[in-house]
Amino acid sequence: MGFGSDLDSWVYADASFAIFKTGKYFASRGIGFPLYEFLNALILKIDEMTFSGNWILPNIATMLSTLACIIFFKKILDFWKIDNKAILLIAFTFMPVIWKNSTNTMDYMLSLMFILLSHYLIIQKKYTLSAIALGFAVGARPTNGIMIFPLLYLVWREKKEEVIKFVVIFSLISFSFFIPFLYVYKTFSPQQYKNYMYPPSTSIMYLLKIGYRIFYEFIGIDASIFLLILIPFSKDKWKTFFKLLREKDLIITFSTLTIIFFLALFLRYPFQPEYLIPLIPCSFILIGIFFKKRNLIILLSLVILNGFLTIPGINFNFNTKGEVNINPEFINKGSLVSDIEKRKNFTDFKKNSPEIYLKNHSIAILHEYQAVYVYFNRYQIFKTGRYFDSKRNLTSLYYVYNPE
Repeated sequence: MGFGSDLDSWVYADASFAIFKTGKYFASRGIGFPLYEFLNALILKIDEMTFSGNWILPNIATMLSTLACIIFFKKILDFWKIDNKAILLIAFTFMPVIWKNSTNTMDYMLSLMFILLSHYLIIQKKYTLSAIALGFAVGARPTNGIMIFPLLYLVWREKKEEVIKFVVIFSLISFSFFIPFLYVYKTFSPQQYKNYMYPPSTSIMYLLKIGYRIFYEFIGIDASIFLLILIPFSKDKWKTFFKLLREKDLIITFSTLTIIFFLALFLRYPFQPEYLIPLIPCSFILIGIFFKKRNLIILLSLVILNGFLTIPGINFNFNTKGEVNINPEFINKGSLVSDIEKRKNFTDFKKNSPEIYLKNHSIAILHEYQAVYVYFNRYQIFKTGRYFDSKRNLTSLYYVYNPE
């Protein structure tokens, strides 16, 4: 149903349309997500030439990526002989943040697929292929580059002499994906990431946002409370965990490093719970090792339940002035239900809104619907020559990322 509830999924569609219509590269936002942008452009071109299903083929591609993630995750669990594999795989498949992103036009699951593939290839001692796979993960989402550090630890433990070769191959593959961006836009800096997702923020708002994203949206308030209850009764497990860390146990150390690096990245940019997706497999590996089966089932059931309803319900609203509005409720819609409703609102936009004809002095305020409006009117806008400018900036989307 639509490209997704995330505004960026529609921005991907708009940028990909420009790519396949002109045969030239356009960055959807920031420094670009070239692998996914090119892939999506190809898929949308195929769709246009066949049955014009709009978002059907891109969403099917994401579903296939998710299926591949499940397969690679199972292979990793099998190789490391993790207990309760069936429970972990079911929970991984139906975890709300995975479930809702398994059928949308976003790069999260494609990114995770390449990360898991890279991980799996290392434990199969196929280091060159692993470096290539990780390079593809960066091509899909640049921040995946942080995974180089946990994976280098694996390579170093398995075969030290492969470390330099791994870094060189990974760097070359990663850099090659951004050659189109450098060719077109000439610049490459962290400043490229400044967009609508980074409004001014107070310290309180920042901390509340982190807590809300992790404990409410990502794993759910009920699962978070259950984890807090378990802590006082898990002293022996914690002792075992730190003992294995000191002994440099391969599985425990690698999984912990992966969680630390991606969590640190999230703490710096806590804008979407999806940014935590790459740490899910390693988190599941650790709870599979240290949790009793009963507690594991309860915890993961509560996580899945969060997709349908939350008790208690809390609505946080963050605005660009650094203000936080908190509205508590006894029960609230889960993330999956909210996702379906928002996707429906986006797809109904064309049906519920009349054709917009603007005179030169007119102003239309579309807010987050602008990317949706651009997609539904892409051919008309493209014909006017106002879809992009001479510097290949997507001028039709300018106000999507304008915090004003």
